[in-house]
Amino acid sequence: MRYHSSYFWEVPIVCWSLSLLLLVWIVYNVILIRQNQTRMLEPLDILKKRFAEGLISKEEFIEKRNLIDD
Repeated sequence: MRYHSSYFWEVPIVCWSLSLLLLVWIVYNVILIRQNQTRMLEPLDILKKRFAEGLISKEEFIEKRNLIDD
């Protein structure tokens, strides 16, 4: 007796397709995460962040910004 249902071929194709999509998604996210981690912050960006967090005063910010700009 032969199995003539169309589901015989559709189920494995769907499973492999979903597996491939999952693999592509994982690889894409790993690459994206690594790119974000390796991005170097510019000194002025770090200074602005420290000022925004309140770690340095306005006077310190202006003084250090002038040093960076020179």
